Amino acid sequence: MYHDPRDHGPVDLTLPEEILLLVLDDVTGRIQGSLPTYLAAGAAMASLAFSGHISPRGEGKSGRFEATYMSLPSDTYLSRALNLMIAKGFDKKPRVLLTAVARHNGLIPLLKQNLIDKGILERTWKEKFIIFTETNYPTINPVPEQLLKERMENAMFGTGAIDPRDAVLITLAKAGGVLNRNFNPRVLKAHRRRINEICKGDNLATTATKQAIEAVHAAMIAATVVPAVAAGI
Repeated sequence: MYHDPRDHGPVDLTLPEEILLLVLDDVTGRIQGSLPTYLAAGAAMASLAFSGHISPRGEGKSGRFEATYMSLPSDTYLSRALNLMIAKGFDKKPRVLLTAVARHNGLIPLLKQNLIDKGILERTWKEKFIIFTETNYPTINPVPEQLLKERMENAMFGTGAIDPRDAVLITLAKAGGVLNRNFNPRVLKAHRRRINEICKGDNLATTATKQAIEAVHAAMIAATVVPAVAAGI
């Protein structure tokens, strides 16, 4: 729970919501960065691992997950993501489960709606080329994202221990090219060694969260390489 010092009230953000705030342009509300749906899906998989809704499967199924079949998460995005994974089947590789979530068209709008409901974003419409209407999601309460970035800066540019949640967030942001869009590139370069250490996996707490990050990398590679091969690039 992150408290807003300007009396906007407490704001509780999920990992996927934090990722979405980082990939949205604050002014236009447009998505920026590489494959944001995969980053959000990876954040969902890591969140479900943190909460114990999914866990690594036992011997003979290395690299697979299983659902614990406890009650569904209260968050609508995480609940839908878990249901999609269950429907796909936990006999599949994590990359396949993550891709199923990333390619579901209704999930990113659900995340945006969550942030609207929390008073962080608003939905606006702009007429474009007379006959088209463009929908944007600009920030109206910047404090939660500011606190999020402060937390990430303390992790990346400090010297203390790294919280596993922050390690996942930084690793996903780095994988999607989001760090350079949100932080000073010179400062990032100066702390490149620490950031790389954070993203190596030793700070990710559990086998399940490590597998989630590995699944993100594998799914993003597949999402970019397969179309390129098909196009003959």
